[in-house]
Amino acid sequence: MDAKVRRPIAALLVVFMTVATMPLPARAELLGTEAGLTPERVRVVAALKRPDVRAELQKYGANPAEVEARVAALSDEEVTQLAGRIDKAAAGGFVQIFVAAVLAAVLLVGLVLKGIHYAISALFRAAGLEE
Repeated sequence: MDAKVRRPIAALLVVFMTVATMPLPARAELLGTEAGLTPERVRVVAALKRPDVRAELQKYGANPAEVEARVAALSDEEVTQLAGRIDKAAAGGFVQIFVAAVLAAVLLVGLVLKGIHYAISALFRAAGLEE
């Protein structure tokens, strides 16, 4: 390549590399506690805050605060399924069906976490490492 061609290409590359490495402006703002929540998650959380649901959870021996934490850990798909069960519940049996659905979801999350823990423990034992 000729010097007449290389100089403009080199200058253009310098400009592109400079522009490419410049930081982009960022925008930050405070978000409310319910910002970014799906409508289904808002419905499930609102249902969990109802006094009759909390009383029913305590009747089954579940700590409402722990249930709220576990529901917060559910994926959006699981929350959508749970909200669908709430919508299908009969008016008279809402609390019992809701509590049963929440307990089933919590049990499912617990079993998944237990399985993950078991698998990781097995990998550590197989590698000769202790937990």
